[in-house]
Amino acid sequence: MKTKKWVFGFDELDAVKNHVGQDGDAVRGLLGSKGANLAEMVRIGLPVPHGFNVSTEACNAFLKSGGTFPKGMWDQVLSALQTVEAETGKRFGSDDNPLLDKQNTSV
Repeated sequence: MKTKKWVFGFDELDAVKNHVGQDGDAVRGLLGSKGANLAEMVRIGLPVPHGFNVSTEACNAFLKSGGTFPKGMWDQVLSALQTVEAETGKRFGSDDNPLLDKQNTSV
């Protein structure tokens, strides 16, 4: 049985449209407005940092279950993070070449 796709890279707009159809409202419904806009900016070639969206379907499933990640979602997040690390040459949590720099983030 195929696991549902819960996580979409910013560069996977075609996969999103295959999932929900070509309608822009459906894309925004799955990725949220910010996620849909980031995916569209990547599609048209604007310089956007590498990243991914966890779908609103995943959020809704998490809330419906009382706080349990949907099956396969966490593995998809880890895979997407590995992809971002490979694309950037940086590593999440690294002291030498961090994906997120503590000095350049605000809390």
